[in-house]
Amino acid sequence: MGKPSRDKGARGERAAVKLLEQATRTRWRRARGGDVQALGDVIPVDVPPAPWDGVVVEVKAGYKGMHVGHLLRPTARELGWWAKLTAQARDLGRSPVLLVSLPRWGTTVVTTPHLYEGVEVCAPEWVADTSWDGAEVVVAPADALAPSGLLLDVLDLDDE
Repeated sequence: MGKPSRDKGARGERAAVKLLEQATRTRWRRARGGDVQALGDVIPVDVPPAPWDGVVVEVKAGYKGMHVGHLLRPTARELGWWAKLTAQARDLGRSPVLLVSLPRWGTTVVTTPHLYEGVEVCAPEWVADTSWDGAEVVVAPADALAPSGLLLDVLDLDDE
């Protein structure tokens, strides 16, 4: 992987840290390779509130031409991301959370319906229930994750 690609991924992960810190009101950090990378791209520093204490977070940023249709009707690329993430989460007994930066849409979250059972979702503009390779998933804008009473700016993982 070249330096521009690594830099783009790092920017996306830093933005994801900010997003998760706002959504959970706890500290998070980028996982920097090695064994800790098996826990996801972004990991908590402090113990976050449930259900965030049991997630594996994968960040995808900087894919030109990507749009919300790729998440509502995923291609082989997105299904590959999901398969890898869900296997990793299953091995750890956790829930998968995929944060995807979409040009002109902002950051979008793909996760299992289970995660939303424990999250007080702010009134998002849209939330979609769909299926990825037979598994039920929820696709929603990242601002849907904000706790009640906290205004969360939609972060674009490509910005910074």
